[in-house]
Amino acid sequence: MSAFGKLWPFASEATHLRRAYAAWAPLYDVGPGNPLQRANDAALAVCIPTAPEHGVVVDVACGTGRHAVLLQARGWRRRFGFDLSPEMIARANGYAGLAVADLRAVPSRPVELVVCSLALGHLSKLDPALDALCKLVRHRGDLVLSDIHPLAVASGLKRTCPGEGGHWWKLPHTLHSIERVAAGLEQRGLTPQLISEPAPEPVLPGEPARPPLPLVYALRARRFTD
Repeated sequence: MSAFGKLWPFASEATHLRRAYAAWAPLYDVGPGNPLQRANDAALAVCIPTAPEHGVVVDVACGTGRHAVLLQARGWRRRFGFDLSPEMIARANGYAGLAVADLRAVPSRPVELVVCSLALGHLSKLDPALDALCKLVRHRGDLVLSDIHPLAVASGLKRTCPGEGGHWWKLPHTLHSIERVAAGLEQRGLTPQLISEPAPEPVLPGEPARPPLPLVYALRARRFTD
């Protein structure tokens, strides 16, 4: 028995993710968020750039639109979101357009900013995801990625989310090192410029103990070539 209670077993990767996020959707924005969400918010706040005039942002794996407030604050008024889960998308606000789509099948019209938060690790193969994301970034545009920090994964951190009836879902996660992600971006014409590794999140009452390690990293890369 896990410290989180009963963990639902794995199904196929995509099917399991859809079922897990469908169960999580009603609870996703309740309360202060889990420590991973809080760390991710802090990491993205460092990396999200200010919007240029008429700039367009595509938020891939946007979920319930948690980052819309930050994007609005940085001047990104033309916001579009994609997510694998229709239940999460149904709760998203603050976007000019929303659609259900797999990360690897998002339409590739280049824009000024692409955000992909806590999604890469859900995919066992990194290259197809980087191919799709990098095609979305126009000349002088930016890609901001975040994921669970490799140190946290190495310490035994598991990706879980709450479901119905006190059950918890175990979410699939493949460790892609920061170095491998950065190298993959460079191979596709994007130059990493900034990496944010926030200090460990404080443990709030009711949360299980965890090692004092960074939980999330975020990376910003820019395309300087056509």
